[in-house]
Amino acid sequence: MNILVITHEFPPVGGGTANVAYQIVKKLIDNHHSVIVLTTSYKNTELFNCDGKIRIEQVWSKRKSLLENSSFISLLSFTILGTIRALRIINDNNIQLTHSFMTIPAGILSFFIKKIKRTPYIITLCGGDVPYHRDSRLIISLRFAIKIIWKNADQVVSLGMYLRDLAKKTYREADRFPVIWHGIDLSNVNKKSNNNSKFTILTITRLIESKGIQDAIVALSRISNNLDFEFNIIGDGEYKNELIKIVADLNLNHKINFRGFVSESDKQKKLAESDLFILPTKIDVFPFVLLEALSNGLPIISTICGDITYLIDENIGILVEKSDVKSLSEAILKVSSGEFIKSQSAVNNKLSQFKWDNVISEYESIYTGIIDNK
Repeated sequence: MNILVITHEFPPVGGGTANVAYQIVKKLIDNHHSVIVLTTSYKNTELFNCDGKIRIEQVWSKRKSLLENSSFISLLSFTILGTIRALRIINDNNIQLTHSFMTIPAGILSFFIKKIKRTPYIITLCGGDVPYHRDSRLIISLRFAIKIIWKNADQVVSLGMYLRDLAKKTYREADRFPVIWHGIDLSNVNKKSNNNSKFTILTITRLIESKGIQDAIVALSRISNNLDFEFNIIGDGEYKNELIKIVADLNLNHKINFRGFVSESDKQKKLAESDLFILPTKIDVFPFVLLEALSNGLPIISTICGDITYLIDENIGILVEKSDVKSLSEAILKVSSGEFIKSQSAVNNKLSQFKWDNVISEYESIYTGIIDNK
């Protein structure tokens, strides 16, 4: 099949949405589909192209760096310039359908393209594009346009049950949206290799306030006299300087390391060297990093949020209420002391639900059904 994937973020730019798009594109290419990615360009930033296997077309965006969040102007520029570029790509490459990750802005392009070229489209809902998931005035104000885009789509897919239920506030027929979870590479299961004498804690996330890393830092400060730990923070973002200030104020500079963006190999190394993965997020859908941590044999501490409750149960990790620093401290001590021990059989059973072969097979079935009925 000839597929145009549309996403306004693509690694290393962006967070969960970008990673979902990247992983699916790689797997589709592995299955011998012809895939072109349309995304935005960023100054001095080379996008992941899987050693040249992924053809990437980029259009200008006002967004200037990896750390800058998407603005209205950047979304508008991608919508206008992206539509023009997409029409050219479709004409030159016999594109059979478009697959947009996020309704806004990518889904707008697919909507216009269908009206102009009758090219069918599917949308994968990723979180920020669903009204009321975040307190985004822009997305909420566009809820009627979003409803029209969903209604005209040949298929809308939700990354989880939480998003599908939330989408019903905007579109009553959203309960028909199939749920296709993110996939995970299971080759890393049980490859832990930590020889560090310190209890090593890891998080991987965009550094924004809603990810709750400040709560983890405060929680660790409360038990720093009782636990010899090292906390590695992989990622970057607009909230980094505030987190650095919190660490300095709590006198934890010698225990907490800001690693910034790292290569895939360095990330896997840190996962293998860690004893615990923590993500006390306040707003989330289904963080892919939790799957990565599980596949590397790590116990998890996270929050009751989105579909995290579907992934993490009492045999796999510990969930606490959002912003509950006291419970975070207690959970860290439970894991470090051995009071909590995850069940590897429970982990394996859970991970078996997220095999990439199953995920891609579901998408291919949707593609085929749409093209055959065109």
